[in-house]
Amino acid sequence: MEQNIILDQLTVNAICDSSGVFCGKNLQVSWKSVAKRNQGCGTVSGDENVLPANVNTVSDPDLLDLVYSYGKK
Repeated sequence: MEQNIILDQLTVNAICDSSGVFCGKNLQVSWKSVAKRNQGCGTVSGDENVLPANVNTVSDPDLLDLVYSYGKK
């Protein structure tokens, strides 16, 4: 779903994962985000693109993707 936010001269074209738009005095307490994204096709751009019999492969040999400990700064 496409999202557009316009605040005076600030334009936000996309909000994903752990995004935020804040105005004025504010404090985000204990706001944390951990994410990982794998893509097998990437980006296809241009006019009249055709991907016949397309096969995508993602090689992700990591044994451990994310190490994150809550409570540590």
